Amino acid sequence: MKILEKHSSKILFAATIAALGLSFFGSVLNSRLLLGKAFGDWKYLQSFVVLISYLVNFGLYSSGGRLIAATDDKVKIRTYKGYLIYFALAGLSVIILTILVIGFFFPSLLNEQLFHLALIMLPMFLIHPLGFYFESVYQGEKKLLQLAVYRFVPPFIYIILLYSFQSLSQGSIYYNALLFYGSSFFVCLLLLWNDRPIFKRGTSEWLDLKLQHKTFGIQLYWGGLWGVGVIYLLPILVGYFNPDNHQDVGHYSLALSFIMPLSILPSIVGTSNFKKYITLPTIPKSNFIKVVLACIGMQVVLLLCIDFMIDFFLKPEYKDVSTLIKIGSFGAVLHGFGDFVNKFLLAKGESKYMKKVSIAVGLTQLVSSVVLIKLYSSTGGIIAKSLGSLVLFLSLFIFYYKKYIVQKSEGIKITIHEDEVQPTSAITVD
Repeated sequence: MKILEKHSSKILFAATIAALGLSFFGSVLNSRLLLGKAFGDWKYLQSFVVLISYLVNFGLYSSGGRLIAATDDKVKIRTYKGYLIYFALAGLSVIILTILVIGFFFPSLLNEQLFHLALIMLPMFLIHPLGFYFESVYQGEKKLLQLAVYRFVPPFIYIILLYSFQSLSQGSIYYNALLFYGSSFFVCLLLLWNDRPIFKRGTSEWLDLKLQHKTFGIQLYWGGLWGVGVIYLLPILVGYFNPDNHQDVGHYSLALSFIMPLSILPSIVGTSNFKKYITLPTIPKSNFIKVVLACIGMQVVLLLCIDFMIDFFLKPEYKDVSTLIKIGSFGAVLHGFGDFVNKFLLAKGESKYMKKVSIAVGLTQLVSSVVLIKLYSSTGGIIAKSLGSLVLFLSLFIFYYKKYIVQKSEGIKITIHEDEVQPTSAITVD
């Protein structure tokens, strides 16, 4: 076990890349089992539910993750987890209510077939708030092996089931959804049972969470509505401007499956060092070098091989996906670099600035997407997303360089105050 812990960062990276590969294979398999419109409908439903889950995130999971990272008290950690589970259940309730209201009163956003499918899957939508829980908690505890399990096992089980029951899934969104949500729901319950959260009410840990949420988490939430939320809004806009044919939503989603690995590596490096970043004065140069070389290398390989990969994996009607991937690959690399710096800034409690950046990114993507998607459909969506990634990277790197590199060289002391991280005392970084 100690050997595994020693190489946990590498295992997490391998598991995440493997999970992305499985998700990509699942998208390819789905594109063959479901015809263009049905595949687009399936991706539209997924994006729709994920967007709602972000709307009810409220940043509390980020607050809990940062509190967990700042303490080694096992009882406190398990109590924090218990409160976050309460919040996940409350989030599920809001997701269910939102889907019911939209399904009954706004059918243009969720057609009758997808609404009936969503009604059947309602309890299993719990996997979305639990996703925020596992990502924040495991990062805070630096339980990278458990995070690797969470990221890899659900898509692994899903692919096995999807491949085994192809005859049932052929042309049926229902069986695809049942296998997808069922496999993730099962794994999430097992991880929760192993996590052993403590369920209490009105304890000091709840006061810690409220204070941390007020000074940190809520800032990320408001920013996240613009930053991350708009990212999940883009495929919905692609579908909205093509209400009778969601095929372009499938093209957009397939392109993201190809380019996602370009942005995930920097995030993994940041996640594996998140606990250290609370006390480190700057990001180690070795981390930067690894991220830059790996991402550029992966992008070059992707650009050289993408046409062959499209011809090999997909049907002729998906040939246009190659163009989307080539455009989106540059934005994916920039987004990855930005997310890498983001991990450091989050560890330092820079939530107020992160909120401003997220709003700027979201506005860039939203304004450009309304124009570009209407004109160029999925191609416009990829361009809009890439513009947002450019704004993200420039805003974060310039801020990091000025505050943590220039000020350090000038001998200015950087302090994280006591009210920013509870329940630990003040953390001072020279």
